Amino acid sequence: MKRSLTFLWIILFLSSCVNNNASSLYINGDKLDPVDINVELDDSIRTDLSKVIQKSLSYSSLTDEEKSLLNNYLFALDGNLKKKVLASMSNSEKIYSKDSIRYFFNTDDKNKNLLIKLSLELSQKSDLIFDENGVYVDKDLLNKPVGNFCNSYSNDQRQYLEKIIFQSETGSEDGVLVIFGDEYENYVNGLKKFYPEASYSKVNNKMYDDLISKSLGIYESKNRKSKLQGLDLNSEIEFTPRKKQDIKKIYVILEYEDAKTLVPILKNYVLDFPVFASTDMLYQIGDPKKIIDYEGVYFPLSNMTINNLMLKDFKNINVEEIFDKYILGELLMQERLYASGISRAEVSSDLSIIKYDQYECNQREFILGRVASN
Repeated sequence: MKRSLTFLWIILFLSSCVNNNASSLYINGDKLDPVDINVELDDSIRTDLSKVIQKSLSYSSLTDEEKSLLNNYLFALDGNLKKKVLASMSNSEKIYSKDSIRYFFNTDDKNKNLLIKLSLELSQKSDLIFDENGVYVDKDLLNKPVGNFCNSYSNDQRQYLEKIIFQSETGSEDGVLVIFGDEYENYVNGLKKFYPEASYSKVNNKMYDDLISKSLGIYESKNRKSKLQGLDLNSEIEFTPRKKQDIKKIYVILEYEDAKTLVPILKNYVLDFPVFASTDMLYQIGDPKKIIDYEGVYFPLSNMTINNLMLKDFKNINVEEIFDKYILGELLMQERLYASGISRAEVSSDLSIIKYDQYECNQREFILGRVASN
């Protein structure tokens, strides 16, 4: 029997429009259709309601007070979100009606320890049993399918980014520059086959500034300035390096060791078109403050998760282990849904929006977030 899990990851808040006595609904910072309501919500109620809706969609246990707040203001939500919230409340009742849930896993010691830590954080009693007959969990959580996900987390986010980056409104990959390291050459070779019109630059050494200058066409621009200056040594030519006009998007595929230096240099030149990256650039970071070095870069993570990562205490953990915990958290929720007899659901996780169907593979959908200093 196939088991799968839907994780809906929604960050939302309500914004009141005082002039017309209506509220607009926002999800992950994107405005949806305005929702007319008959009363004006003050800031504190909007903030509290936003937090409770988020808890509900993540299938966290709600207090009686939170349930009351949600029920009182369901009328303020648009039809689609209201439907999701009602479904999450109904499914949560099924989950929390059980005194405890028993889990069976077959995995290594590292994952065992992480699963035990996660189970202790749940508001519901968990009985964890580890033996060879349990659900197999590979030690490589990032690059192997976990539970009923048919793709790994890494593959899912790559497919999502490729759709955004290479498939423009006209279906052309023109205007895309890919900057990549040795570790990702096999993956990039696949990109070259599917998207041959894109430009590709490989990081072969630590000459990051030269690589970026050549990739963006700034190197040629500097050379032209030098030649012009040589015609008249007594005058100083004002010069602003010009980037290639055909570049519209940049996809950076690097590990942290290269990215920590290259990305800040790149952002000095690139201010007018987006830079995208997968979470591979985050895994080896040892200090959360260093994430700000990627300011302006888009990742397949919600703004809330990005901000939470920047506030983490990394003294006894690195970013890769945090992502391992996120993936195992999804697995635990999947097992809770199955044990509660829930066949379909949408649940918010720290990583993605996933649609759960008991008889189908889990499917991830991602939210695009941006690293920002504020």
